[in-house]
Amino acid sequence: TSNPSWATKLPEIWLEYESGETRVARLVRQVDKLECLHQAYMYQKRQKGNFRLGEFKYLRERMTDPWLLDQANRILADWEALDASQTASTGLVFVIGGPGVGKGTQCTHVAKDFDFQHVSVGDLLRQEQDSPRSLFGDFIRESIRNSVIVPPSLTMLLLMERIQSIQSMGKGVLIDGFPRSVSQAVAFEQEVRCQSCGLCTLSRWKVSDNYSTIYLEASTESMMGPVLERSSVSQRDDDNAAVLRKRMDTFQSSNQAVLDYLSQKPLWKVWSSMCEVNYI
Repeated sequence: TSNPSWATKLPEIWLEYESGETRVARLVRQVDKLECLHQAYMYQKRQKGNFRLGEFKYLRERMTDPWLLDQANRILADWEALDASQTASTGLVFVIGGPGVGKGTQCTHVAKDFDFQHVSVGDLLRQEQDSPRSLFGDFIRESIRNSVIVPPSLTMLLLMERIQSIQSMGKGVLIDGFPRSVSQAVAFEQEVRCQSCGLCTLSRWKVSDNYSTIYLEASTESMMGPVLERSSVSQRDDDNAAVLRKRMDTFQSSNQAVLDYLSQKPLWKVWSSMCEVNYI
């Protein structure tokens, strides 16, 4: 039933809450923040990693009551464990090597056998190039035609959302053809570090920073054959002899620096592309 006497007091109570000048008002405001923190944590948990709501964690700093702080710390501890569980099980593997070395073939088999998803950076760029609404289509087309490495900022823009979407489903990611330069590798690590610090609120997901690299090694001669054979049926702009030579030159000029950089990381493997597909 309604209570008219209490109804007349609501404006006064609301003003007291809004001003936050009384001890009761300050306590209620902190309780409200604790409730908001808890609801954000529970929502992320129910969504099973499809959304990351870490931007709400700052609410803990708005509390001063000892009991409320203790409750907030418990929530944040559970939240950190949740974040870890939603990313730790998802591997992220860079698969690099020259044109025609078999990156796509190997990734297709590994993805099938180990429940990974295969992401080809080249395919992402070509999809963006062919999109009528893309602002970068002409630029990407000219870059591919001239075998020029696309700037890290553009590659990251296309790549990160795809990785995040896959990892949110609890699957590992095989990234075919990335990084092609040290600057791309550094840009990836900086992006992951930004998301991990908890200060970046633009992304709904956190990308796992636990990545490894597989380098498929092959001679220039062994790489040329498969690409030239593919060019007879391929619609790709970069599958002709003239562009292929540029691609090989670009790969050779930038490859060693990339190998030197990535080989210093803990998880690094080199395999000959001449081995059987099932071996890898």
